[in-house]
Amino acid sequence: MKNTMNTRLAALSAALLFAALAAVGGGEEEVRSPSAPAMPGKAETAAALALVEKQMAPFAARLKDGKTAEEEVAQEAVRLANAAKNPAAKYLLMKEAAAYFARAKRYDLATEAVAITLVWFPAIEPETVLELAAGAAEGATAADAPELFAMQRCIKAMKAHKTRPEDKDTIRSLAELIVISGFDFHPSGEKNPRQDTWERACEFFARLDGDVGRIAQEELAGGFSPVAHADFWWDYEPQENSAMWRRRSVRDELRARAVKYYLDDLKNLSGADRKRAEQRISQCR
Repeated sequence: MKNTMNTRLAALSAALLFAALAAVGGGEEEVRSPSAPAMPGKAETAAALALVEKQMAPFAARLKDGKTAEEEVAQEAVRLANAAKNPAAKYLLMKEAAAYFARAKRYDLATEAVAITLVWFPAIEPETVLELAAGAAEGATAADAPELFAMQRCIKAMKAHKTRPEDKDTIRSLAELIVISGFDFHPSGEKNPRQDTWERACEFFARLDGDVGRIAQEELAGGFSPVAHADFWWDYEPQENSAMWRRRSVRDELRARAVKYYLDDLKNLSGADRKRAEQRISQCR
């Protein structure tokens, strides 16, 4: 399985992490974006491990002697990863950075480290993402690291869907988590994977019964009534109602979608429909 990170999330993640490092004396480096290197295999990773251990040894020693802190070690790992030419070393260093940020209780930066790793390695396997996110969320609660928990829930839902492809609760969870996280999963070997995660989420919603299935099918077909769909997504009750991403819930994201449709159709609305649309647009500002 492969995942494609939302471009907006990628840029935000890079900016947040390096802005944070600069704010604590880390300089003004920019993330270097390699041209989608292949995810290193087990052999390459094992070979790079000794190099990474050697690079990190001085910082680990200073930490052990009480001469530095976990967050500073994490910053050094990020800098080393940013400069690394070896893809396996780059991955291992970012994994170290995420874990050290977690030990420092800087789950915000641990999350950014994971997000940047996914940007650098878009072909990363879901199992590897789970391992990476678990290390970055070590000792955290869902409130401490909501994005990491949402990420793990999304991947677990995807795995559950693989074994129970017709389970409606799993389909609904996966659709909602794709909406919130910006993840889009595709079976290995699929040609021309779509980048539009809303379209991908609607493909899952469309497999559900009732109004949600009908509305999603209309979304995919196009030519639907924007205000009718806006009303539906505004009132939709999420199953994954506790999941958060960038401090936004599934309901927040679906209501943002509703507002887009209200704005698209506002000039054609009058009376109660226009008043409702204007109130909801104002509520989301």
